[in-house]
Amino acid sequence: MKIEIDKPVVPKWFDDWYKDVPTEQDGYGATKEEHAIQLVSQVGWGNGLYKSMSNFEREHDEERVGYVLDNKTKLFHAILFGYEVEKEPLYYAKIKGWELSKGNIYWNANVREKSLFIQGKSQVGIFKTKLTKYEWNELGINDTNADFE
Repeated sequence: MKIEIDKPVVPKWFDDWYKDVPTEQDGYGATKEEHAIQLVSQVGWGNGLYKSMSNFEREHDEERVGYVLDNKTKLFHAILFGYEVEKEPLYYAKIKGWELSKGNIYWNANVREKSLFIQGKSQVGIFKTKLTKYEWNELGINDTNADFE
């Protein structure tokens, strides 16, 4: 008899973190699942989910530690039985001071070259106007220089 278990839904950052957990093949003496469970279980005892983190990830580590502390059982289930990644919302980013402009007011990203320019809302090919806040942040766009909608 096979029992179906609903897969928990986890944030994208957890999925990214879990994919980078070292395994036996990396010289660590445990399976990926064992190592991940050990790391999650240690959160809150002076430990975070510390790995090589970008500045954005470090800034949000406290928020992530809080999430782990509130959801340890859910995360153990996710590690052991699989999970689904929550869909992150996509945002347009308007330039700050857009109210004063009569022209183009949206940040646009050339995803191939990782460059920015100001234009309208239309997305064409490699030119994107709707990204996650994480993706915008990686390009240097955040609440200090954009209004998100």
